[in-house]
Amino acid sequence: MKKSTEIEVDENTNKKVFPFPYPFIYSTTFNGRKSVTNSGMFKAPMRILIQGAVDNPMLSIEKDGVVVSKLRLILSRSDTTLEIESNPTDQKIEETLNGVTTSIYEKQDFTCDNFLFLPVGTYDLYFEPGVSKKTKCSISFLEGYIAN
Repeated sequence: MKKSTEIEVDENTNKKVFPFPYPFIYSTTFNGRKSVTNSGMFKAPMRILIQGAVDNPMLSIEKDGVVVSKLRLILSRSDTTLEIESNPTDQKIEETLNGVTTSIYEKQDFTCDNFLFLPVGTYDLYFEPGVSKKTKCSISFLEGYIAN
């Protein structure tokens, strides 16, 4: 069964102010969190579509505050579309920029998993676009079952 969700990137307007002898205020942050459930019998390959501005975007799968798996790309764009497909028969990391789609496999952070699979159960997906703009992150995954 195919499921999909979208992580809403929210603006955190509570600026971080620290009591230094000089005024210093961190900028507003944009990120999003969504809880999803894989009700299948196997870990589910994920398809991730990121649209908008990014600066080293990161998506993590978390369980009880612990990062289970993570995707991170090393690139900065003011407007782009990124597609990460984890299905083993069609794995790809691509960017569509000005109507041209190219592989950006080499832009992945090789210390991370990057081709994400959602484990069975309920997990949090946490998305950080790395910019102070609204960026869209859509996710779909295919639950696996055994049939007779």
